[in-house]
Amino acid sequence: MTSAKLRSFLTDLSEETDLVLSVTNGTSGAVNAHGRFFLHRKAWPPSSPQPALEEEMLGLGLATDAKTTTEEPQVHVHVDWTKVTRVKFETNPVNRIGCDIKIVLAGDAGQVLAFYAKEATLKHLVSGRYPRGDWIVL
Repeated sequence: MTSAKLRSFLTDLSEETDLVLSVTNGTSGAVNAHGRFFLHRKAWPPSSPQPALEEEMLGLGLATDAKTTTEEPQVHVHVDWTKVTRVKFETNPVNRIGCDIKIVLAGDAGQVLAFYAKEATLKHLVSGRYPRGDWIVL
């Protein structure tokens, strides 16, 4: 489960409508997903011999129902949120996708997830609230 500070950051992230999530596998491949992301809680029913489980995943689309469900968003990312301890906003122009900010979520083992954004279109992840260039502890 997420910490209160991480949950607050992810709530602000979910208000942004024009992000690019980039998941890479070294230099051999990558997946980019464009749009709006939200934290989604899923309740997994028990399955012998495993007990019931609650998970928080990152969904793509509109967060129209914030309550816990047994369904998954059609496009989603499973994340071990205990591994995410900090975030950093880097100036990182990527002209091919028109972005100039890289948002790095990381932990002790390094980068966990990265989003790209256009500084000019950010409404909730503004620099006054989230300073650029320094690690912010979540």
